[in-house]
Parts: sequence; C-alpha cells; structure tokens
Amino acid sequence: MLRMITPLLMLSLAACAGGGQQGVKPDPATPDTWRASGVVSDTVSGQKSPITDGWMRDFSSPILDSLVAEGMARNLDMQASAASLQASKARLSQAAARLFPTVNGQVNASRSKTIIETGGAPASITGNSFSLALGINWEADLWGRLAAGKRASAADFAASGADYEALRLLTAARVVQAWFAAIEARNQIALSEQAVASYQLSVQVIRGRFERGLSSGLDLRLALNQLSNEKARLETRQRTGQNSRRALEILLGRYPGGEIEIAAGLPTLTAGIPAGMPSDLLKRRPDIMAARARLSSAQYKTDAARAALWPSISLTSSVGTRSSDIGNLLSSDYLFWNLAGGLVQPIFQGGKLRADVKAASAAEKEVLVRYQQTVLVAFRDVETALFDTASLARQRGHLERSVTQAVAAEKTALKNYGQGLATILTLLDAQRRSFNARSELIGVKRTQLNTRVALHLALGGDFRQSSMPADTEQVNTEQPNNDYTSGSDE
Repeated sequence: MLRMITPLLMLSLAACAGGGQQGVKPDPATPDTWRASGVVSDTVSGQKSPITDGWMRDFSSPILDSLVAEGMARNLDMQASAASLQASKARLSQAAARLFPTVNGQVNASRSKTIIETGGAPASITGNSFSLALGINWEADLWGRLAAGKRASAADFAASGADYEALRLLTAARVVQAWFAAIEARNQIALSEQAVASYQLSVQVIRGRFERGLSSGLDLRLALNQLSNEKARLETRQRTGQNSRRALEILLGRYPGGEIEIAAGLPTLTAGIPAGMPSDLLKRRPDIMAARARLSSAQYKTDAARAALWPSISLTSSVGTRSSDIGNLLSSDYLFWNLAGGLVQPIFQGGKLRADVKAASAAEKEVLVRYQQTVLVAFRDVETALFDTASLARQRGHLERSVTQAVAAEKTALKNYGQGLATILTLLDAQRRSFNARSELIGVKRTQLNTRVALHLALGGDFRQSSMPADTEQVNTEQPNNDYTSGSDE
C-alpha cells in the first residue's frame, strides 16, 4: 500500500510549491540533455512518474531477486523507517483533529456547608450538587492557521513516505551491491588460490633446476618470495570474503555469521541503457520528492505563522442537567445550557509573533535552497553514472585484451625458463602480470554492475516511465495563499 500511495502523495504535493517565497522558481536551471550521453531529454520540472522497480531485471538473477525481497521484509533500518512513517501519519491526524470541535463529558458532584447568620446563633445549611453535562469548544479558523497546519503535516507525512521509499530503494541497491561484492571476493579468492598453486609449481621446477645445478639459489629465493606474498594476499582476500558475507547478512536482517551461500560468478547485464531516456525520470526520485514536500510544508508553516497575527475566535458551550438530587440528573426538568464566544487579538508579546514569521520565512528559504541542491546532486549522480558506464566499457575491453596477452606471455615465459631461454625475473614478472590483469578484470566487471545499480539509484527506478493509477486518492493540497497582511503583536 505504501509503495503505491506514497508517490501519489508526493506528486500531488508538488503543485503546492508555488507559495511562500514569491517570485522564486523552485527548480534550478538544468540542461535539456544528459551531457554525458547526449540523449535528448526534458528538464526535471516536466511530467512526473512514480517509482518503478523493473531495474532488477537487468541482472536476470532469481537468487538476487529473493535476497532483495528478504531485505525489504527483514532489514531493521526499513522497519525503523516504517515506524517513523506511522508516527508521521499520526501527527497528520492530530493536525486534522484541531479543525473540529472538542466535546468532553463532565460529571461533577459536590457537597457544601453554608453558614447563615440570623441574629441569634448561626445556622448552617448542608447541601449536595450534582451535574451531568457535555462541554464543547471550537476555534473558528477564519484566517486558515489551523488549515495551514494540517496541510503542513500532510506535506511532512508525504515527505516521510518519500524517505521510506528512498530507504527502500537504497536498501535494495545495497543488497545487490553487497551480493556483487561477495561474489567478487569469492572469485578473487579462487584466483589467488590458482596463483598459489601456479607459484608452487614454479617453485618445484626451479628447485629441481637448482638441485641439478641449472639455476642459482637466487632464482629459488625469488620464487619462494613470490609464493609467500601470494599466500599472504590469499589470507587478505579470505578476510575480505568473510566480511562481505557478513555485510550482506546484516542487510538481510540475519545474524552476521558469514555463512550465506554465494554464487560462483557475477551476473551479466542483459540490457543496455536506452537512447532518448528523459531527465524527467528524476522527478520520481524519492529524495527530490521528499525535498519538494518539505518545501510545501515550510510554506504552509509560514502561512500559519502569519495567520497567528490575526485575532482568534473561539466558541464554548455546555449543556446538561444539574440538581441537588442525583436521581434528577436524567430529567429534562433540570436541563441547563450556556453558549459563549470570545475573540483574542495579540497586542503585545515582545515581538514573538513577528519573530515566528521571520523564523518560518527563513526556514522556508533554507528548505528551498536544499531542494535546489538536491536536484543538482541528482543530475550529478546520473551524469556520473552515465559517464562511468561508457568509460568502464572501454576499460573492460582494454583489460580483456591485456588478460589475453598476459596469459599467453606467462605460458611462453614458463616454457622459455624451462629451456633456459628466459631469466627467473622474466618468469616471475609474467606470472605476476597475468594474475594481476585477471584480478583487475574481475574488479572492473563488478564495478560495471555497481555502476548500473548506481544509475538506477540516481534515476529513482528503472529506465521506463509508468502512468499514474487513476483510481487512487490524493491528498488535498491547496496552494499556500501567503496573502496575509500584517496583524499586530506589539
């Protein structure tokens, strides 16, 4: 339910951002195209789209899908955010309740003694009094102060909902990237184990040559040094592997025992980045939606502060029965009622109310600037991910060719050393280059996958826009009026 309602709350609240700072355009100037890719796009202020979750299809991994679902259900940060969202919803209910009369039931009983002077000895009368009544209080919201407070709370609730969506998207991204990190660690461990086995074989060959007097002790010592270094690297990679498993388990809400099963290889991206991807996709980004909602909330709070300069009008009433005999409380013969109205105009409060207006206006400016900063950061995130995607593709191509040449050079060096045609330094360097190139290629493959995740995170979902459901309820978000003239508080 939250996944569907929250974007709708945010998108309907976006129309409210025009109040408050008069003449200020909330959205910063942004280009019509992604500079890093050159695809044609609209600006961020165009049509809005709710978050879509199809980006997981890029990795074609049912295991990963199930892990993300587990993270959504069991992640402790997600549970804390859901509780915070419920608290925000309760605060909205509190603000809405202030628009309605309050009705209180009252039952009173008293016993009193009265002294009467009659000229002689004083006399006393003892009596009982019982009453049963309903008390009603209501503040007439003529200037919209309470309504503005309600709308501010609605915007805060929508912002909390967007924060929840942001954490939901971030948690999914973290699970995916932690899964990739664990797989890379497993592959690096396997590669290091291969290197240890290869270096051990080289040591055997060199030791045999040394025992036959065909090589010096220096060759053997250099080979043993490289073998020990690789064993030390293997220990480091094994620690990294355990730590990456525990990090993934924490995200899944599991005990961090480092026991989760990891896939043997990194997934392959099954789809490229479509051409013509509009920058309007950023409008559905949860942090932008939250910042826009907080701007609306700040504007409504400014309205409420200005409305507080005007008189407040309240009505009070009570109706019930009163009698000295408790048995008469249900009789209409003992009915009483009263109705009273009052008007309070602030005259002097030491400048507090005007200071409240200034504080609210300053807070609104701050939120506006933070909103604009959020939009610019969102564009930066997408531009960076697009540029990195193209750069990593070229880097991977170079590394694949490097691995091909390094593996061939390693085989040739080993053969030549066995025939006495190459030095030990040439062999060790060729082996080191071969394993380093393969290790770097594994890292780049993982970085490519992480960059795709970062792009989806920057866009707030997948590459597609989806239409808004037509049968969903949107919150009432009237425009902040900001038309109050000055009342008086001093």
